[in-house]
Amino acid sequence: MPVPQAVAMVVVVGACMASTALALLHAHVHVAHKHELSTFVGAGRNVASYRSVAIEVAGPRFGDAVSVVMAVGIFGGCVGVIRIVRDMMPHMTKLLYGVFYPSRRFDELSGKSQQLLENALLWGTFLVVVFPLCSLKSLSGLRIPNCVGFVFSLVLIGAVVYRSETHETLDVLSGRAPIERSLRGASDTSTISTAFQLSRFAQSVSIYSYAFTMHLNLLPLFVQLRGSFDSPLHESAARMTRCIACVTSLCVALYITFGVFAARLYGATTRGNVLVNLVSDSFMQLPLIAVFITVLVSFPPLFHPGRCIVEELIHRRPAADLPTRSHVQTAAILLLAELFVAIWVPGIEVVFALVGASTTVLICYVFPVVMFSALWPWRSTGVGWASCALLWGIVAFVAVMGIQTITFLLSS
Repeated sequence: MPVPQAVAMVVVVGACMASTALALLHAHVHVAHKHELSTFVGAGRNVASYRSVAIEVAGPRFGDAVSVVMAVGIFGGCVGVIRIVRDMMPHMTKLLYGVFYPSRRFDELSGKSQQLLENALLWGTFLVVVFPLCSLKSLSGLRIPNCVGFVFSLVLIGAVVYRSETHETLDVLSGRAPIERSLRGASDTSTISTAFQLSRFAQSVSIYSYAFTMHLNLLPLFVQLRGSFDSPLHESAARMTRCIACVTSLCVALYITFGVFAARLYGATTRGNVLVNLVSDSFMQLPLIAVFITVLVSFPPLFHPGRCIVEELIHRRPAADLPTRSHVQTAAILLLAELFVAIWVPGIEVVFALVGASTTVLICYVFPVVMFSALWPWRSTGVGWASCALLWGIVAFVAVMGIQTITFLLSS
């Protein structure tokens, strides 16, 4: 995809995702307001989950269906993150081996020994570092890891910007996968069909949608934002709206900055997992370690809502009311399953495209708009009608892109 087109799509998808996040927020606010009017201030926190809002729309069965779709989508997202870590494991293992055995060369080991060390580091990292974070009762315990991950992300972006400004395009730093070589050749001879270009465009939209996912933890974070519930509900909603706008704008700026300068740096050699391009560049070793840590600490915030959904489906009560032992057991089972699946899946671009084209479309577009349409009193004003029409237009667009992506990936 040409860089200007990619930049435009980042902005468009970011705006679409922010719009549906606001739709979900307003649906929850309307339900919470009704609960607090009939009971007490703060009762809205009892409907601060996708399932509880979905139940208000069409009953428990619809709530369970929404929960199952969300659990599957989060599972796929977690598999994709693990796949990123797995792609980086050969290089990280080589670095650690050089630290502990400076007199030996990692490349002198047999292929079987290298594979054994890589797998041991992968499983050990998730057991010692990630698993305890995934077993925490609430998201509040992840604030420090999230801050660390954000700072390290800025380090990576700064390094890519600096590197691209001080060096020519580094085509020799990384080999290109066969599909990428064939795509470049097709592009050079102008033989790529319109249908193929549309499929690649749709795949990009699906990946961008996954990258902007903010809906999973939106309602729990809104409850935390309300704090002691001293402020009126509409004031808290206005604050959350500003937070959504700021976060979306920041992500758009960071994604565009990283994408533009990485494209300038690596050109047509850019891999599906761009982090693999950094491995052969000695300047990028420290930023690579930083982003490795970033990926690890970004896993628990994605994993946590999936674990809570599974616990609520099994125990039929809020996950926060369950004992710590239940959290640990559920986290262990889910994490093991995700690790095993991540070993066999193809490249991360395929994983994220499939997740973005299927469950992300439902979780981040269809369900929020359905909830908004069913719960928010939009029919009373012209702005409400326009908002609803815009939201359903967004749903139609991403649904077409999702179907095109799934068809392309399954047939290729």
